[in-house]
Amino acid sequence: MIRPIAKSDTPAIAVLGERFWCESDTFSYFGEFDSVCAQRALYRGLANGSFLGWVSVGSNSEIEAFMVVASDKALWNESTILREVLWYADESKRGAAQAIRLFHTAHKYAVDNNYDHFIMTRIRGVSSYSKLDSFYERCGFRALEENYIKNLR
Repeated sequence: MIRPIAKSDTPAIAVLGERFWCESDTFSYFGEFDSVCAQRALYRGLANGSFLGWVSVGSNSEIEAFMVVASDKALWNESTILREVLWYADESKRGAAQAIRLFHTAHKYAVDNNYDHFIMTRIRGVSSYSKLDSFYERCGFRALEENYIKNLR
């Protein structure tokens, strides 16, 4: 079952978020995962409306996957953008129908709410995410840019 994220979901999402953190090399740039900070930021974003999203709930009523998006406007012409912030499914659930339905739910939300653009991302270097490029292309996305990061401290 797919349902909207509730503020009460933030602890469970933080648990999955930490799995993502360990799976990617995000920790090498941002340090250790801080569950309290992550929960606080997600809760605050959901409360003030800067974040919205959906969760996939399994038969055991546990959250198996989630997607968080943010609404934005393009600086150059104020076209509306729905931007994926986090999309994570446990490795055993990747490619499964419920994880893919999260994507389709967000896409439908963008279409139904007259957004001009829908932006999805992926972390490079995580081998289990390698199929995302072809998935996005099959869904009509084109790669626009890649991000590079440098630690300054």
